[in-house]
Amino acid sequence: MNLSLRTDITTIHIAPIAPMPTSPKSIITNTIPLEFKLEADFATPETHIYTSPTPPEHDRETFGNAETPETHTPNGYLIIDSQIELDKIDSISESARHFRPRYLSLLGAITFLTGEPLTPLDTISTSARATNTPLTPYTSKSKLISESGDHSKSLSTLFSTTTNTPPGAKLLTTSLLDRWRKARWMQEREESHLYADEAFLSYFHILELLAKEHNKSLTESINKEIDLFITKLLSKNLKHRGPRLQQLKGEKTKSVKLAVAEHIPVASRICHFLEHLGMLNVKSQELVENLIEIRNSIAHGRQVYQDRMMWPLTSFFPLSADSLDYLPAIQVLTARSISKHLKISTWDLEWRQLVRRLPPPDDIVRAFIKDKGYSQLSDGDFLSGRRHGVTPSVISGLYLSKKIKFGDLESSLCDLMTRTQPSRRTITELLMAAYILSDSTNQQLASSAQSFVLKVHDSLKGGSLFIPKDTLRHLEHLGFAPIWMRQWIEDK
Repeated sequence: MNLSLRTDITTIHIAPIAPMPTSPKSIITNTIPLEFKLEADFATPETHIYTSPTPPEHDRETFGNAETPETHTPNGYLIIDSQIELDKIDSISESARHFRPRYLSLLGAITFLTGEPLTPLDTISTSARATNTPLTPYTSKSKLISESGDHSKSLSTLFSTTTNTPPGAKLLTTSLLDRWRKARWMQEREESHLYADEAFLSYFHILELLAKEHNKSLTESINKEIDLFITKLLSKNLKHRGPRLQQLKGEKTKSVKLAVAEHIPVASRICHFLEHLGMLNVKSQELVENLIEIRNSIAHGRQVYQDRMMWPLTSFFPLSADSLDYLPAIQVLTARSISKHLKISTWDLEWRQLVRRLPPPDDIVRAFIKDKGYSQLSDGDFLSGRRHGVTPSVISGLYLSKKIKFGDLESSLCDLMTRTQPSRRTITELLMAAYILSDSTNQQLASSAQSFVLKVHDSLKGGSLFIPKDTLRHLEHLGFAPIWMRQWIEDK
């Protein structure tokens, strides 16, 4: 039907308005064979994520990295169905491109909650089919259970937090989870620890992101303290008042703020947000200092040649000798920091266990040795770290890092070593010290240490020298020369 509008000038013909064509839609399915136990059944409005003992059957276009799925894997499959609104000019294969941001975000959440790294590289089948059916939101059961526990509640909180937050907060959450997933993936690669340095940096980026998020409150706190300090100094100490006080206060405050608030060390920024999250203590603060030292070694570059290598052998000279050893610690630190930021309980147990295992700061250990704190403790209390967490193994570790002298090791462990017999508990705390103290000029101490080593070795099944040989190589790699230990191994 044509409509016309009569005017004094002419007749305008208005064509009938055609209905707007609807955008094409598709359903895309990604299938991942699981290498760990997982039960999942949850959804966002556009995506359904679930586990199944068998892969889905495809009656649709398959593309990308598609393979024929195994008929069965021990842990089944993770299947992700998602509804996609395509562009009018898109083919069905464009579904994967539209879905990828959503896919990465979902894998980030699953990886973070379970601790098991997942990437699109694990996908064995990606398929899509066109649909004319109006897209309807999926309903969620919020179920996610892995070997590490039931994460269903944390999953619900995580999705609720990301759904009901401003875009900036949502972007931060996505960035944190994606950085963490990438670090975990690199950490788990078994190709001779190829990505240890890169994994460490990826974890450290998370600390920097969270520090930046809390930077405003730190700056405000510093400025407030500066104002109070300058006011007190000028009024009470220098006896200024009235307009002169206000003039000087403005001048001095500006200078001090420029010197202090504009140049806050990264350690202070990280410790500030840890304090805000309730995670700062003397041990975690010392950990942060160590992590920054490793990060600087990696990020700033240095000469890397080593004439001796230790197991596990690496494919490249490492930029830091400690990045591999500290990966588990920075993994847990960043995971618990993210959880606290998101107000979920995940990684709490692992964090508390890490804090218990962390040694006390070096200055506390040195003060313990200087004050002869060991002489005021029973053997059991010393072994358990009853005072400040200082144990024989902590003192040995400080010696191996060359932060105390051999005499400090001798004086603090002499009495305990001369009267202690090997047991599961004492071996853990004293065996490394016994290897080292076997070269003491104190003959009674050296004899007791040697006897301790021999008794431990004789108790091993088959008398294997595998562990002592590796320990000897480790000590020599650190620059020590255990004379008695080498002679004993050579004679065996």
